[in-house]
Amino acid sequence: HAAGADHAGLVRLDQPVFVGHSFGAPVGLFTEIRRPGTFSAFCLLCPGPADHRRDPVDALKFMIENGRNRDVLRPGFDGMFVRQPSPWTEATLDAVTSLDSGVHLALQAANPLFSIDDQLKDVAAPALLIRGEADPVVPPAIQHDMACKLPRCKEVVYSTEGHMLPIESALIVAREIDAFLADPPSY
Repeated sequence: HAAGADHAGLVRLDQPVFVGHSFGAPVGLFTEIRRPGTFSAFCLLCPGPADHRRDPVDALKFMIENGRNRDVLRPGFDGMFVRQPSPWTEATLDAVTSLDSGVHLALQAANPLFSIDDQLKDVAAPALLIRGEADPVVPPAIQHDMACKLPRCKEVVYSTEGHMLPIESALIVAREIDAFLADPPSY
């Protein structure tokens, strides 16, 4: 997690904005909490829980056990899309199955320590949290709770979208991010 902050410094990024989807969203927040000032803003897209104890499924264990088996993964990933049949399922499976299994193993090893729920109040950077009310992966209440705990968070909810909102409605997400970065909340 700190490697992200180290990498940002190495490449001399000036005021990097963190954009993360699903499990990636709390990983960015974890980095910011451990190294305040790493990011100038956050765009959290259908974020996973900030406390592993609130994760409705043991996704990491499932991915470790089945990470290369497309037939086992396909129904779960297909179910994440609101529009069926989804033309994006196979591309998503391509990305997931090409991921080095060591990434999931490292995240699983760190997972018992990965609870930042009570530290979200310390994130000073502005945050945009975009979520779909029809998310079957992470309960919308958990995502809303995260938005409420981030002191400078703008929450945008789409009632007919789900967990794959960034893929299925990329243009809407891009417009929201552009507007947010042009005028982030100051409260």
